[in-house]
Amino acid sequence: MTKSMGQKEFVGLFKYCYPNLWQEVENFHKNMRMWNDARLNKKGSQIYTYNSATEFLDARSQAYYKSAKLKKGICNLEEERLNIIKHIRRESISKFSISQGKTVIRERYLQHISPGYIGSLIAEYYSIRKRNTLDIDTRYLIVHELAKYKCDETIRFLEQLVRCEKNRPLQHYAWECLNQFGVRGVHKGRRQGQKLSQTKGYTPISTPQELLQAIYNSPLEQMKEYDIFLSHSYQDKVKLLELKDLLNRKDLNVFLDWVNDKDELQRQLACKETAAVIAERIQSCKAVLYVHTESCLTSKWTPWELGFAYARKKKVCVLDLTDGGERPEYLELYDKIIIENDDISVIDHNANKQSIEDWLNS
Repeated sequence: MTKSMGQKEFVGLFKYCYPNLWQEVENFHKNMRMWNDARLNKKGSQIYTYNSATEFLDARSQAYYKSAKLKKGICNLEEERLNIIKHIRRESISKFSISQGKTVIRERYLQHISPGYIGSLIAEYYSIRKRNTLDIDTRYLIVHELAKYKCDETIRFLEQLVRCEKNRPLQHYAWECLNQFGVRGVHKGRRQGQKLSQTKGYTPISTPQELLQAIYNSPLEQMKEYDIFLSHSYQDKVKLLELKDLLNRKDLNVFLDWVNDKDELQRQLACKETAAVIAERIQSCKAVLYVHTESCLTSKWTPWELGFAYARKKKVCVLDLTDGGERPEYLELYDKIIIENDDISVIDHNANKQSIEDWLNS
């Protein structure tokens, strides 16, 4: 920033030099405006007065500009402006690329839909908090489940917990979940004198045995319903994530063990309870979509999953990604999946073709 630089020129230069920071400024402004509007709706005072991210940035830059420590840097900028801008731009683009890469990875392990049971889980959270304020574990499980789905309902709920939840561990966990969503700038707003009344921690579920007990005994687990169980080889992770995203765009709730139960069903913890959990998850799905690849030929799990689904009379369809490679004969028992230009169709043994949504509901 130079002494003669106007607001428009400065903001343009900031965006050019710091694309990563400008994104943070925009997200911060958006969240602060939402918080401010919520306060005004409750007859509270206005605490954030900037009407745009540009206005906020300009006000903050003016404050830094007046500091004695920064004036020396401004003089240097005027002397070697172009070289410094190029250097800053290179470093910032590198950081921005790394940040975007992490965001893409983080987003792919979320589901971008709103399952029908989300409203029931949120209502149950508030009901439990009212009935038994010390039941932290059950409330944690609800937050843990909701944090797997990035949708408007979940984001609003988590923001409400960050601002109003009196239990410190739950409040912090909700804040961490929002950060995983890429939602930043949410402040833990508290009225003056208001204290956190509870600091009891929660006990996360971390093993297949604990998860199986929760499935058998927790009404919350019994609320869960999935559209499709993806039977697959973990070695095809990239292809599976792409398929999950495509199914989400069809508004279908997908079960992938290393996405939905990633903490509890880690590969190194596999045991007989793991198989029991998988069986329960298949039971809670409308259908099984088997993704056939070369890796599946050596998989011990996929044949068992298909056999279990067939025995339970579940709908089963097969997506073959081997390009005409080796294919077990038993796969001919099932309907076939065809993907064309992001459209997913199911073809039955009579060559009848229908969308996967119609197939699921038929």
